[in-house]
Amino acid sequence: MIPVNKPSISSKDILAVNSSIKSTFISGTSPSVNELKKTFCKQYSLNYCTAASSGSAAIEAALSALGISSGDEVIVPSFTIITCATAVIRLRGIPVVVDVENETFGIDFKNIQKAVTSKTKCIMLCHLFGMAARDTLLIKNFCEKHNIHLLEDISQSYGATMKGKLVGHFGDICAGSLYSNKIITAGEGGIILSNKQDLVQKADSYCNLYFGDKDRFVHEELGFNFRISGLSAALANSQVNRLKSILKQRNLLKIKYLNIFSKSKKYDVWQSLYNFETVLWMFPLKIKLNKSIDSLQEYCFNNNLQIRKMYLGLNRQPCLKNKAKLVGSFDISDELYEKHFYIPTFIGIRKSQMLKIFDILEKF
Repeated sequence: MIPVNKPSISSKDILAVNSSIKSTFISGTSPSVNELKKTFCKQYSLNYCTAASSGSAAIEAALSALGISSGDEVIVPSFTIITCATAVIRLRGIPVVVDVENETFGIDFKNIQKAVTSKTKCIMLCHLFGMAARDTLLIKNFCEKHNIHLLEDISQSYGATMKGKLVGHFGDICAGSLYSNKIITAGEGGIILSNKQDLVQKADSYCNLYFGDKDRFVHEELGFNFRISGLSAALANSQVNRLKSILKQRNLLKIKYLNIFSKSKKYDVWQSLYNFETVLWMFPLKIKLNKSIDSLQEYCFNNNLQIRKMYLGLNRQPCLKNKAKLVGSFDISDELYEKHFYIPTFIGIRKSQMLKIFDILEKF
């Protein structure tokens, strides 16, 4: 079976984790956590950073730092992980779901304009599949003009840029996942970055039970134990230190896949992936055949190949019924779920395996 993902774990990564184990400082107060924060700030050219136990925790902590509370509306894209809506709900806010654009599949600025109300407090901008969302600059300017917070989710696009500026530099605060299939991984974990010290301090306290400054066990505000472990931080820190190398290797894979699938008769390549400012997270395709992704997925599995469907749009999620506000139609998100998928993408995949994947898919 060719799996859809394998985390890239180097010998240096293993040494870093082993060193953390031998030190016995493996909790969320481990020195490796502080090292991770410093390294991320340096690599990402942002001044302040904190870490969390997951990308979900990072999103929630960032929203909390922005002051999202009861009745506040947060505009979110329909094509994204469920966390982007549930984090808003946990803070008693209202996720306002709109469709995405058809180039980079980020939230569509035109739809944002239709969804804004006097209750809008934040817009969540998700950069997906290694691409900076097309409408980033329009959304940034709109938020500044209307005094609306901008939160960027950079989970899938570490290292991607727009006009030379890294994703994560456009909003008030950004958050990302360090899950095992991400460009930078801690196995499980999350990261929060900003140039605004107060926001990162609030997010850090939210992830650390809001322990009191004078008396540790006097909690003035609600917080949670969303700390990343020392072991996870040690792994992530080692990975961030070699981010340039990781991105270079992934770029070579992207070039190979683009060349291979440019010859496909049955699948369309996402054209925005040809943009030199993109990085490679996973390699997505659209099926042109009048066949379902489910049948393709079963066929691939029977041929020892794992592929993965896209998100079911937030507009169709059963758990969000009567909890989210839907604005407009969702044609693009619906098509993404029904016609798009991604194939094995990981450092170490061989050219022969990539060609085999192409051959299997073309024979469907």
